[in-house]
Amino acid sequence: MKLITVHIVEVREGALVVLLILILWLLIKVFGKTRRMSPSELLRSGQQAEAVILCVQETGLFINNLPKLKVQMQVKPERGRNFVVEVQQTLPDFDAGSLLAGTRVLVKYNPSNHKQVVLLYPV
Repeated sequence: MKLITVHIVEVREGALVVLLILILWLLIKVFGKTRRMSPSELLRSGQQAEAVILCVQETGLFINNLPKLKVQMQVKPERGRNFVVEVQQTLPDFDAGSLLAGTRVLVKYNPSNHKQVVLLYPV
């Protein structure tokens, strides 16, 4: 009779551990998401870094007669690893012509979401 009681207690403890792990995983999944910044918030409080243009393509779209470009760049933050990102941004004509592969530019990025980057201007 004792063996059956001990075995049931062990199963209950194991089930409790599994349940706690699932609850912890769910909390991390829900509350651990990276925070998305609005473009104005990114300009105001994003991390500034230098980047190197890798590729520039025209999207064919114009907003207020300004071309929207697709720019791929390697961002080099002061801390952490470099990362490559692709952004689409509307730029004045004079800026668009100066963006060539190898051009160094300043950017602001979201440290918790490296996909959020805004191009400031050439260095």
